[in-house]
Amino acid sequence: LWDDLTGQMYLFREQFSAAEKSFRQVMLLSKENPAVATVSLQRLCKALFAQDKFDDVIQVCKANIAAGIEDAAIRVAMGHAYTAKGQKVQALQSFEKALAMSVDQPQLYLSVANEMTRARLEEEALARALKRVEDNPADIPSRRILGQLYVARGEFEKAIENYDALLGIDAGNVSAMTVRATCHYQLGHFDEANAGYLAVLDKDPNNFQVLNNISYMIADDLKRPGDAVTYAERAAELQPRDANVLDTYGWILFLVGRIQEAKQLLLRSVQE
Repeated sequence: LWDDLTGQMYLFREQFSAAEKSFRQVMLLSKENPAVATVSLQRLCKALFAQDKFDDVIQVCKANIAAGIEDAAIRVAMGHAYTAKGQKVQALQSFEKALAMSVDQPQLYLSVANEMTRARLEEEALARALKRVEDNPADIPSRRILGQLYVARGEFEKAIENYDALLGIDAGNVSAMTVRATCHYQLGHFDEANAGYLAVLDKDPNNFQVLNNISYMIADDLKRPGDAVTYAERAAELQPRDANVLDTYGWILFLVGRIQEAKQLLLRSVQE
């Protein structure tokens, strides 16, 4: 714990070599605690990136993956390190593995796709995904990657077309249903977005992100805040400490005139 705290302090002070030393010590002491090791590895990578130690990033990530410590963020770190070294093939492979690991988490999935864009690999990734879908139109993992790349590029109509094809193969794919509904929302297709979100909630009634999305849309875009309260309330019950959920719920209560409750929720959203 002390090494982790001092490492974070060194990061804040931009003393990256000292931070690296602290986090390497944490990694040694946390081999039996994967959760701690994963977070510490991400911080170690940050310290290494700040020193342009890209080979070290790749080395520590590979070592921990071999030891069974792995998540999407680690693969993303490797992707950025390979990109910095000009090794685009390996970078794409790392990012695609990160996408594969996050397919059932829409927000994380989109975050990984955005990281690919930040690494300036979106054109190569898009070409690879299009080729795979062309070769095998029923390849669901490739269609998921293609859809999120379209979303990251703001090409929502192409994303919807792709997700329509995916859902023609796997009609109950909640992740695809969710992202397709969000694409309709981004295009201002509120009726289609509403229908899509409701279809998701029919299959996954405790999906707090969709509850949050639909409540905000109904209240703010469709101007029916009274109809949105139930959805927002349920999202807050499921995630009582999520800042976005609390902010949405507070805003909706403000719109329906429940001012004191709204103030309390909006204050909590800032504190969280």
